[in-house]
Amino acid sequence: MTMNSRLLNLWVLCLLSISAIAYTPQKDTPASQSLFDVLRHQSVQKVKLEMDMEALELNRKSADEIPAQFSFTNADGFPQTLSVKVSTRGRFRRKVCIDMPPLKLNFKKGELKEAGLQKFDSYKLVTHCLNDDKSRDNVLKEFLAYQMYEKLTKYSFRTQLFEISYIDSKTGEEMNQVGFFIEDTDELEKRLGATQIKDQFGQTLADLDQNNAMVSTMFQYMIGNVDWEISVFRNLKMMQTADKALPVIIPYDFDFAGLVNASYARPNPQIGQKIVTQRVFMGNDLEDASWKKIKRYFKIKKEELLQTVDECPLLSRKARRESKQYIQTFFDQLDYMNV
Repeated sequence: MTMNSRLLNLWVLCLLSISAIAYTPQKDTPASQSLFDVLRHQSVQKVKLEMDMEALELNRKSADEIPAQFSFTNADGFPQTLSVKVSTRGRFRRKVCIDMPPLKLNFKKGELKEAGLQKFDSYKLVTHCLNDDKSRDNVLKEFLAYQMYEKLTKYSFRTQLFEISYIDSKTGEEMNQVGFFIEDTDELEKRLGATQIKDQFGQTLADLDQNNAMVSTMFQYMIGNVDWEISVFRNLKMMQTADKALPVIIPYDFDFAGLVNASYARPNPQIGQKIVTQRVFMGNDLEDASWKKIKRYFKIKKEELLQTVDECPLLSRKARRESKQYIQTFFDQLDYMNV
């Protein structure tokens, strides 16, 4: 063997050794990203959910889970498939959403760990409910509500929009729709450095961090949502954070909001609401003097909120126009609110 050959072989061995070191899994290194983080590399992520659609329908009224496969393409362009257990959720929507009830996806912690991801494994999937254009826009309008709330406060759930293909594992039939993930609550707790409060029923807005309570209440008024209640934790999470002396609230489920105006939504006559799009202010147990500051804050955020409507992906021209008009009416009457 010549000297050049020996040097070449040594060089190849060195390269192989370096490659082996570079691709050795670092089992003791904590994962830096969650599945949710990985999916957020695009504003609209294309995903596939393959499952037995007949079994899903049979389990509509139960909490039983069915096996499924969740597939997507990661930021490096490689396809990735994870096993998941799927169940229906929502007391009301699972009844009225004939074509696709809201879903909950539970991923396997072991698979997430093998993929180098954090342990957060439980995600709500907001679905289209009915197979028509209005229902598609309703999903996007609810997604828009989450996006606008993120612009107002860090104490908010993150969301990820999907173009999703539902594939029947038995027949191969495919249905293409839109939907979005809501951040795992445990993941939200970690991100905020917070602890969820689950058993302190009977609280009022006055028992919370006042700025947080007021921003949340004014936001709910802006989007025309009355489907929430502090005392029983209805459609909100209450958390204690390290940076606040009093708890904060984090709202979710905005499908009954006037902004969305879902076909199945109903007004709440108990608080004087006659139609779904009618705004009803639900912050009367807070100090009036502080609302001036909150009004100023919303005025400052006005253009950013309206821009969020303009930039909402996939929203139809009609739905975008309706959404901007609805938010604009809030700002038109803001100075005349009796708070």
